Amino acid sequence: MVAFVDGDAVDDVATDWYDGEIEMKLSQMVEKPRHRRDDMVDEQLILDSVGPVQAILDAHDGIVNVVDTTDGIIMISLEGGCTGCSSTPMTAMQIYYALLKLDDVVDVVFVNGELPEYMRSFIDEKLRVELEE
Repeated sequence: MVAFVDGDAVDDVATDWYDGEIEMKLSQMVEKPRHRRDDMVDEQLILDSVGPVQAILDAHDGIVNVVDTTDGIIMISLEGGCTGCSSTPMTAMQIYYALLKLDDVVDVVFVNGELPEYMRSFIDEKLRVELEE
């Protein structure tokens, strides 16, 4: 498997931040297409891809705010009713899973930290297994 980071091929390498140090982990990135510096993913595509989670967000006054989509890195925040909600990490995990299935999406970053690292790792592993099947 070859992963692409900033347009350069990197063999099986992902970075994980821990106490200010970079740990290199192998075979944890999902293969994604190359993106130019100026590539933007359509914001409406992102909002449409939230899918069934949107109905739940609507019922609880939750808002998905797309902050940026440059280079296929989707930066979003969950706002409104999501602020302080104990279900926000699970909602973020479902959104993360749905968005990473899109061809143009390289990564999803929740700017307010709504997605805990262990949930991100769980979904990354699930997508890796799905890709192998």
